[in-house]
Amino acid sequence: RARRQRFTKDLDAAGLGNLALTTNTGCFMTMLLAGETVSGALLQSLAPGLHSRTEVDVVDTWGPGVRGKAGARGRLMRQIDKRNAGKRIVEAVAQLKPSAVLIIKGRGVDASSINAVRAMGVPVACYYPDNPWWTREQEPEAFERLLACDLAITFSHWQATKLSKLGANTAVLPFGYDPRWFPLQDPSSERDGIVFLGTWSHRRQRFLAELVDLPFPLVVHGTGWDSQDEVPSGPPITESGAGNLLGKAVVGVNLLHPQCAESHNMRTREITASGALQLSDPGADGSPLVDGQSFRVFKSPAHLRELVIEAFEDRENARAVAAEGQRVTAGETYFARGSQLFDLMQGLA
Repeated sequence: RARRQRFTKDLDAAGLGNLALTTNTGCFMTMLLAGETVSGALLQSLAPGLHSRTEVDVVDTWGPGVRGKAGARGRLMRQIDKRNAGKRIVEAVAQLKPSAVLIIKGRGVDASSINAVRAMGVPVACYYPDNPWWTREQEPEAFERLLACDLAITFSHWQATKLSKLGANTAVLPFGYDPRWFPLQDPSSERDGIVFLGTWSHRRQRFLAELVDLPFPLVVHGTGWDSQDEVPSGPPITESGAGNLLGKAVVGVNLLHPQCAESHNMRTREITASGALQLSDPGADGSPLVDGQSFRVFKSPAHLRELVIEAFEDRENARAVAAEGQRVTAGETYFARGSQLFDLMQGLA
């Protein structure tokens, strides 16, 4: 009960406290939601939708005071703390006795802990918002975690197919957007410039370098960009800061990273919600957007440059395409995704 009250206070601070008190009439399922609970974490965005359907307890898989430690000492503390992530879930299940457990990513959660929970008769699912093939060096236990669960939920059909071949029971749930950080903004509002938000990579630098000499402001923020000086950039900006930047841009560029597993990423719906025209890599799945109707797809750095120039020369068409993109994705919030997760979990419990 104390944990529920603490989490309800967190939701109150975000203006979502009323959702924590809402349950479906006749629903007797209770859920333990496990993962990182810091502000801006995916768990915080999904929790209100789950709370709207059932009772939810939350366990933070990180120990107190670990995240804020900087430098080598901080890295060592986090490495050691990861070993206790699974134990925290096992303890919470033993005490709270939920109907099912949903892990959000679950960094550090080991297969033996999941097996211990399942041995208590409690099914376990993991929503993994990353690519275990990409993160296997940093997080080698991810494969074991996903295979140990009763259900491995991913944002990518490509991932789901590969995990199924390894023996996992899988489901696909695309990313959404959090309107607290990315509220719907009018594509016809006063706008200027090009915005890209994301981690540096050689490929991303190569594409964005094509835009540097254009007569339109280019704003780039993310981790790792300080290692180069070809593209003007700044440090990472998240939550409402990211929403404010995209909400003032004519163009939002979405360059998919290899870890996206050929699928659309979190930025896809954040850009459309913000009202910018989305220029994007094609992506194999995970998006209802259609090239030329609700976003534009580029095939090369030169093609990206052409589409940017076209967007600024024909602002009326850019606004129309952005508006259609917003229309078809407006309902795909993380609140809705949380409710869809409940449906998947109800099938297990």
